[in-house]
Amino acid sequence: MSPNEISMFLYRLRAGFRRLPDPRRGQGRRYQLDALLLLLVLGFLRNLTTIQEILQRTSYDRDLLEFLGWKRIPAQGTYTNLFQQMDLLPVNDLLRQVGVELAWSDTQVAVDGKTIKGSLHRDKRLHVVNVATPKGIALSQASSEPAGGEIKSALKQLKQLDLQGKVVSGDAMFSQRELCETIEEKGGTGYSN
Repeated sequence: MSPNEISMFLYRLRAGFRRLPDPRRGQGRRYQLDALLLLLVLGFLRNLTTIQEILQRTSYDRDLLEFLGWKRIPAQGTYTNLFQQMDLLPVNDLLRQVGVELAWSDTQVAVDGKTIKGSLHRDKRLHVVNVATPKGIALSQASSEPAGGEIKSALKQLKQLDLQGKVVSGDAMFSQRELCETIEEKGGTGYSN
């Protein structure tokens, strides 16, 4: 993305974040919700991978603090408390929507399933199916069962997307008849790797 595209992306995100309901009580709102969420996005764009790392790096960035309207960075617990209270689905939807609007000019869409490293919980690992652009913008993401569940998850996600004129690619397992018919019904074409 160019600097202009990034600026537009951040502007649109912040405007969207301002429309999200803030689940915190009035006394727990020292930092505005839109600024808290925007800081995380900015951190991820800078290849920082943890909240702690983002907060440490931001503490030295006076221009960013001023942009966010802060004199100092929040404590890591601010994010812990926020995420315990907040429904993150609207945040995910907003990120996807803004990213798609700004960067989905490609004609290709990739479908891929992966098991998330380090996600072992009660003898099960988290398995997700992503539908993404070649630029890495996730158009849709959903959990699935590893054996056979990927196809159901991919089908559900592809039904929600406008595939007009798009080429949908994926592993051979995604060459199932129902998936191919759905892609064609939505105006796309498909091939497997």
